[in-house]
Amino acid sequence: MKKHHFLFNCIAVGCFSLFVILNFFISNGEYSALENRYLQGVPDISFKNIADRTFMDEAENYSSDQLMFRNFFVRVKAMTEKLMGKKENNGVYFSADNYLIEKPSNTDNELIEKNIQAVRELSSLDRFDISVCIIPQAFEVLKDKLPEGTYRPAVAELSEKVSQALGSSVVKVLDPGAVLGENKDKYIFYRTDHHQTAEGSYLVYKALGGVLGYEPLDASAFRIEKVAEDFLGTTYSKGLVKTEPDTVSVYRTDINSKATAEFFGENKKSSSMFFPEHLEKKDKYSYFLDGNHGITVISGGKADGGSIAVFKDSYAHSLAPFLINHFESIHLIDMRYYQDDPLKYLSQKRISKVLFLYGSSTFMSDTTIGTIGEFAKTSPYARFGLVKESERANDAYFDDAVFLGDSLTVGFQAYSGIDNAEFLCRTSMSVGGVFNEEEDGTSLLEKVRAAKPGKIYVMLGVNEYIVPDNKALVMEKYSRLIDVLKAENPDAKIYMQSVFPYSKEKDEAGKIKNSDIYDYNKTLLEMSKEKQVYFVDVFNAVVDDEGFLREELTSDGVHLGVEGCGLWAEYLRRHAIGDAEDFRVDTKAEKTFGGEKNLEVIASSLREMVRFEGEPGSTKTSALLKMHNIDPDLVADAYGLVGGGATAEELSLFEVKDEKNGEILEKLLEDYVKTRIKSFEGYIPKEVPKLKNAVIYRKGKLVALVVAKETGNVKKALEKE
Repeated sequence: MKKHHFLFNCIAVGCFSLFVILNFFISNGEYSALENRYLQGVPDISFKNIADRTFMDEAENYSSDQLMFRNFFVRVKAMTEKLMGKKENNGVYFSADNYLIEKPSNTDNELIEKNIQAVRELSSLDRFDISVCIIPQAFEVLKDKLPEGTYRPAVAELSEKVSQALGSSVVKVLDPGAVLGENKDKYIFYRTDHHQTAEGSYLVYKALGGVLGYEPLDASAFRIEKVAEDFLGTTYSKGLVKTEPDTVSVYRTDINSKATAEFFGENKKSSSMFFPEHLEKKDKYSYFLDGNHGITVISGGKADGGSIAVFKDSYAHSLAPFLINHFESIHLIDMRYYQDDPLKYLSQKRISKVLFLYGSSTFMSDTTIGTIGEFAKTSPYARFGLVKESERANDAYFDDAVFLGDSLTVGFQAYSGIDNAEFLCRTSMSVGGVFNEEEDGTSLLEKVRAAKPGKIYVMLGVNEYIVPDNKALVMEKYSRLIDVLKAENPDAKIYMQSVFPYSKEKDEAGKIKNSDIYDYNKTLLEMSKEKQVYFVDVFNAVVDDEGFLREELTSDGVHLGVEGCGLWAEYLRRHAIGDAEDFRVDTKAEKTFGGEKNLEVIASSLREMVRFEGEPGSTKTSALLKMHNIDPDLVADAYGLVGGGATAEELSLFEVKDEKNGEILEKLLEDYVKTRIKSFEGYIPKEVPKLKNAVIYRKGKLVALVVAKETGNVKKALEKE
C-alpha cells in the first residue's frame, strides 16, 4: 500500500514539475486574440520594482497570463460561471437571443462635464459649425434583452445631460437613441461586439442628415454585401461563452467604393476605405478603415461637398462609408492616438465643419476628449480674426513670409529691419492692382504663388477711396483677393493688416477721414473671421491717444519713417501665430558686409550737397540690396538713405567686389528707376522729375544712385572717391 502511495506521489510531483518546466518554456505570446488584449510579459527585476511591489504584481499577472493551456481554462471558467447562473463575465452580460452586451462605464459626472465643456470651448471660437452625436450602446437600446435586474439608466442620463447642456446653444445635437429604439428588433448591433452593425450605422447616418445638412440616400441606393459571417468581437473576447457568430456587411455606392484613405503622419495610404485582410483575423471590425489611427483622411467623395472633421472613437468607422457620399473629404481625428494640436490641423486644412461622433461608453470614460477644450483655450491656432499678443517671434519667422502691399510696405521693406522676407510691393498699388500684369507679364498675385510662402502679410487700402459710398466695392475686391490667396496658397497663414490712421493735420485736410479708416479696418476684421484668415491690428502700434498717427513717426501724415516701421515690425513679431520654435531666440548668423570704402562717410558728405524735400532714412544693407534686386554676392558693402514709400528720394552707395560687377549694378539701378517712375506717375506726380533726373554713377568699384530735388555737384564729388 505504501508503495502505491509513494508511486502516486512521485507521479504527481513529476507531472507538476513537468507542467512547471513546460510552462516556463512555452509562452502564450504578447497578445491574446481570444481576449483582444496584450498579456503580461516577463517582469523586470529591479530594486525600485521590488520596493513598490510592481514586481510582485507583474509576476502574479505573468503567472496567470502565461499559464499553459490558458485559453482552454479561460473558456471553461466562463462557461462554468454561465451554467452556475451568473449574469455576467468581465463586464459583459449574458443576454437573450445570444447577445453579449457590455456594461456601460461607471458614471463620472465630472469627466462627462469636462467632455461637454470641450464642445462648448470649441464652439466659443465662433469659427466652427459643430454637431454632436453620441450613439447609445446596446445596453440602452437592447435593454429588454438584458438579464433581469441589471439595467440602469446611465446611458439615457448621459443623452439627456448632453442634450440639456448643448441643445440650446448654436451646437446641433442629435440623439439617435429614438431611431435605434424604434428598430431594436432588427440586426442593428452585433451580438458579440460593442459596435453597431452596418444596418445600425445606416439608421444613424439617415438621422445625421438633419444636423449635417445633407439629404440621406435611400437604402435602395446601396449595394449591400456580406463580407464575413464568422465575426466574434470584443464582447465575446470578454464574455468568452459560446454564441452565434456575427455577420459583417457593408453598404456600397460607386463613391464610397472609389474613396481612398490616408493615415496622417504615418506615411501610409490606401486606395480603399475597406481592408479585407482583417477579415482573415479576429478583429474583423477593422475591415472598416484599418481600425484605430490618430487621423484618417478619406478623400474622393462628393465633388464640391466640402470637408468635415470628425472627432471620434471606433463607432464612426462603419459610418464613414455613408458620410463620404456627401462630403469631398472626411478627416477622422481620434484624440486617444493623436497627440498634436487639433486646432493646428483644422487651421491648416481650412476645415470649419466639425462633428463629435462617439459611442456613449467612450464619452462617459475617455479623458482625451477634454483636451480638445484645453487646446481651444490655449492653442495659437484657436482663433482666426484678431491676433492676440504672443511671445516675441524670432526673425527666422519671416523666412517664408511674403509682404504684399503698397507704398507703406515699400517703406516697411526699407526701414523695418526684416530683410529675410519676400517683398512684393509697389508705390500706388491698389487692391485690384495686384491682379494686373506688370512689365514682365506676370501679376503680383502670380509672384506670391511662385514664392510658395508659408505666411502672407497683406497691407492694402491706403490708395482706395474708402468713403462709405465706395466701401462696398473696395471690400468686394478685397474679398476676392483673399479667396484667391487662400486657394492658391492653401498651406500659408494669411495675415490681413489694418490700415494706419492719418495724422491730425492730414485728417483735417483730406477727403478721407480717420473715421473712414476705422470703419474700413472694422470691416476687414469681420472679413478675416468670415474668410478664416488672421487680422493684425498694426494700427495700434503707431496711434496716439486721440486716435491719430503720431506726428513724430511721419513726414507727410501717411507714411512711416524709420522709427514707425520699427514699431510696426515689432508689433508683427509680438502678434504671431506659430509653433514653439518660432518663438525661440534667434540663432541665425547674419551675413556681414564691409568693403574697403567707408560708404557711410561718403554718403554723409554727399548728403550736404543735395537737397531732399523729405527725410530719407538709413536702410539695412541686406534690405537695400533686396529693394534693388541686387545679388549680395556681387557687393562688398552697401549703404543707403531711402525715402521709403513717402517720396522717391534716395542716396544709395554700393561697393562691388569686382569692377566688372559695376556694370551689372548700373543696369539694375537703371531698371529700378524706370519702375519707380511708373509707380509714381499716377501716385505722387511731383516725384517723377526727381526720378527722371536721377544720378546713376559708376567709377571703379563704386556705384551710386542719387534721387533728389537738387543733386548739386554729386558727380564731381564722386569723381574724387
